[in-house]
Amino acid sequence: VIINSNNLPSGNSARSVSAWFYPESGNGNIFAYGDGQVNSRRFSVLMTNSQNSMTNGNVKFVGESNDHFGHTVTLNQWHFVTITYANNELKMYVDGAIVDSTVLGTDLNTDSSYPLVIASNTTTRNDEYFGGKVAQLTIWDRVLSATEVQSQMSCPPSASSSGLIGYWELGNDANDATAYGNNGVIDGAIVSTDAPV
Repeated sequence: VIINSNNLPSGNSARSVSAWFYPESGNGNIFAYGDGQVNSRRFSVLMTNSQNSMTNGNVKFVGESNDHFGHTVTLNQWHFVTITYANNELKMYVDGAIVDSTVLGTDLNTDSSYPLVIASNTTTRNDEYFGGKVAQLTIWDRVLSATEVQSQMSCPPSASSSGLIGYWELGNDANDATAYGNNGVIDGAIVSTDAPV
């Protein structure tokens, strides 16, 4: 899904991105935006294969040569990932629990002039396709608290929630539920109503 937006968090600004994902293989971006060919200009969450495992994969943050974390998740079940970032502090939550955090030595300089892509790499790369399903992706212009991350797992946010700048349910289409109306274009993906309860 390709979403052209003029309000994605850019540069080194504060942000949070959350999504439900159902990995059927251990490869591919759950979401990505920015420039995937220039160091520190990309903002994405990538699944990679767990070595010698047919049942697990690793989820990690990729900032394009400013990459961090690596958390093992079970394939063929729904998981919830959230990345928060502000003041060079990067945190990753999986299934509502914080699994890692770090203070970056190099600023992110995310290039928001490129579209948000769901289930693939940035449009400058067009690779690392996600093998699985993605649902209920949200983007915020602020850092979500641990309580807010946990709350989102059981109750999706209101489209008018403070700081919410994009919300794509992805059940029947790629429309943005917020007032910003950054609707996406489905490009090669198969739409499914299968989603986390």
